[in-house]
Amino acid sequence: MTTGGIRSAERSRNDLELIAGPIYHTLQIQRRGAFVGTRTPHARSAVCRVLIALLAAPALAIGLGTQSVAAADPVDTVDCHSNVSVFLSEAPAGDLWLYHHLDPENGTFNWDQKQQIGNGWTGRTIAGPNGYVYSITDNATGDLRRLHWTGSAWDTYDAAGTQYQVIGQWWNGWTSPQFRNRVAVDANGDFYTDESDGNLYWQHYDEASKTWTRRLVDTGWGGYDHIVAAGPGILYARTPSGDLFRYVYDAGSQRWLQKKKPSGQGWNMFTQIFSPGGDILYGRGTSDAKLLWYRYQMNADKWITANDGTGKVVGYGWNTELDVTADPGACKLSTALTPARPAVTAQPHASNTLLRSSNGYLQWAYTNANGRPTYAEIRDITSVTRSNFAAVPGTTLVTGPPALGENADGRIQELAQGTNNAEFYSNTQSTPGNAWAGDTTLGGFMVSPPTLARSSDSTLTAFAVDAQGQLWTRQQATKNGPLLPWLPQPSKNITANQLTVAASGNNLRVVALHTDGVFRTATVTQGMVGAWTDISGLAGTGTASAVVMPDSTLQVFARGTDNQIYTKRETSTGFPGAWTVIPGITAAGSPSATLGPDGALHVGVRASDNYIYTTGQQAPGAAAYSAWQEITDKTTLTSTDPTLVAMPDASTWVVAFRSDLDVPKLRRNQPAAPAAATPRSQSTAQAPRSTFVDVPLNAPTN
Repeated sequence: MTTGGIRSAERSRNDLELIAGPIYHTLQIQRRGAFVGTRTPHARSAVCRVLIALLAAPALAIGLGTQSVAAADPVDTVDCHSNVSVFLSEAPAGDLWLYHHLDPENGTFNWDQKQQIGNGWTGRTIAGPNGYVYSITDNATGDLRRLHWTGSAWDTYDAAGTQYQVIGQWWNGWTSPQFRNRVAVDANGDFYTDESDGNLYWQHYDEASKTWTRRLVDTGWGGYDHIVAAGPGILYARTPSGDLFRYVYDAGSQRWLQKKKPSGQGWNMFTQIFSPGGDILYGRGTSDAKLLWYRYQMNADKWITANDGTGKVVGYGWNTELDVTADPGACKLSTALTPARPAVTAQPHASNTLLRSSNGYLQWAYTNANGRPTYAEIRDITSVTRSNFAAVPGTTLVTGPPALGENADGRIQELAQGTNNAEFYSNTQSTPGNAWAGDTTLGGFMVSPPTLARSSDSTLTAFAVDAQGQLWTRQQATKNGPLLPWLPQPSKNITANQLTVAASGNNLRVVALHTDGVFRTATVTQGMVGAWTDISGLAGTGTASAVVMPDSTLQVFARGTDNQIYTKRETSTGFPGAWTVIPGITAAGSPSATLGPDGALHVGVRASDNYIYTTGQQAPGAAAYSAWQEITDKTTLTSTDPTLVAMPDASTWVVAFRSDLDVPKLRRNQPAAPAAATPRSQSTAQAPRSTFVDVPLNAPTN
């Protein structure tokens, strides 16, 4: 049984709403006197004008890299079918009529002869692409019926001549006046539903499996009374006061390419707005019964109008219908909006991801040689009982380090980067510590591995970078809920290395290497990334490690292009000081650092001889570090960079890596007893050397 009806649920916040700047043009929509008669060309005198304010910023509302357009960009064109099918269900009996608008590109008053093609269409009628028409019935089971118009007749599906297929049930409520105009179908045949919980959902019917996929794609839509799809993922949403906003959602990458761009006022003059795609809108149901045509030009950021600055009149008498709807794929924009899928570079020996969960357990994930995320939960790092690894079911052909996050209810969520289609795949435990619920695609089309971080409100945010060096994020709308679509954040020229994200108080801190070799940091507050601060003075490479100190400042560790390991401490004014080298090592990878239970910072790195070495502050807060120490007595070569994490319940910290045979290894730090101090040794002695104890693990079988 397919769900798709209006639901009641807790309304979630819309923290990520973005609006462009306050520059406006003004144009007029002309309203004329009422006309009673057939839908044929007639002229009438003007009686009033309604002003529509239109945003005129040269870039899209949220400045989207390749989606931004300068004032000099050429005007985008639209390509339409030779005629556009417009379906009209007429009150009260639901007679269905077919019209063809012969010049939808330019909005001329040119129609062919209307044709009655059905009756009894009293439900909510919505056209889809390629001749499909949907009827949401008001029967007891809320059937969603799909019919197909061939151009001359309806397809039939059985010997009795049934002309529809029921592809969903429990779509009740969409025939009510409150919700009739809050459901739309786009040029891809995807449904968008603005539901009673104030959220917007995307729903896709898979013909092969006869099943629906449903995603929460935005919150805060309770303030709209009308939505219409005007192309693939192009949505216009209207408030009861007549404000119109434009959105662009790409279902494949699951990105918002534009979000809540102001696109006009006064649109509440229409009882219904419909579209054939191509950013063309028709408005009908005005008091004077005119049908008006508009076309928005994205690159020029303006509406095409009649010569007198009004919407073009393309019909009269359009005010007695139940629904008017058009094929949403009949017109297509020349400007491609769908992001390209980048090539993803395989990372066969990516680092391990460790997470100390709220129950004190160690969560560990990595990508094995077969391209599958592999996972273990280690409940006691001091136990002699071996912990088991297993491949996360479902996910295949991934690369790089997977991301781990803990939901508010304790369920672990894993996120990995696919290699064959540049999509991210996520899996979440059905209950804490138990089986995985199943694979879910999170789109993306990114080049960097993902990062997951948990905020102080216990919601998760995913981070990644696209091929243009743009940072994107996905945030949970509510605790334990799904991640909302990817949103672009203020950034440019970030490398494809994995991002470093650390929780600091009520905020998250991001550290990223940019293409000029400079590490920069930004603060994430309520899902929005702020200004970037240079951590200048180092020609860097790889991924930085950032430790949040007790005063909420960052201590950053990074590898320079000279293969030395450096560190730098943030102050109240940023990072004004110089980087400090931690001498004695030639690094072959990126460092990993943690603040140990002893209050000292500890750092690990893979050296040029492919062994793992660690060092630490000689005392908490000290500027000096101990000599680098190899942690396996030169018995185990590594194929990966190390990952360090503190385990305060065991009063220690651990190092995870994989051997040159891709076998996972975990070493527990066991501090040496402090040496007896003498007056001489108090000023010159190094911290005593630690020992590292192997934590027993069972190697994975697949």
